[in-house]
Amino acid sequence: MTDGSSNQPLDAQAWAGNLERRLTLAEELFERLGSLGQRQRELIKEGDAITLLDVLRDRQGVLTRISETSEGIDPFRARWPEVSGQLDPDRRRLIQARLDSLTDAAGRIASRDAEDRRALETKRDALARELSGVDSAKAAVTAYASPRSSRPRFQDREA
Repeated sequence: MTDGSSNQPLDAQAWAGNLERRLTLAEELFERLGSLGQRQRELIKEGDAITLLDVLRDRQGVLTRISETSEGIDPFRARWPEVSGQLDPDRRRLIQARLDSLTDAAGRIASRDAEDRRALETKRDALARELSGVDSAKAAVTAYASPRSSRPRFQDREA
């Protein structure tokens, strides 16, 4: 039995144990994602684009695993109202708290990612302005630079 979604009688204790194992994996993944997010924020502040790309690649792998884990937990969430009444009240509260904690963690990470995205956009825009300024300065220098050739271009010849 994976999630108890069949029409057979449900063993609530086994069902809860399966859910708790999945929650433990999800919590570990969210902890890893949080650490990578903190590193990401530091690298954005430092402007270390090369290392940031490595961290973003690692984060993508963790996000993929979180997505897979979430899909495995979804059937449990769907049956939670039905099954939770069959559990010991303390166990039910603990599992509910863990489910709520994961939901909160996902919201916090999404919020921090949005802040980091805005910070990256600000840095990108500043860099674009700097590059535009360099191009303008280069064009001005080129426009007013003396010609490279010092030879006269025209000669006045008398025959």
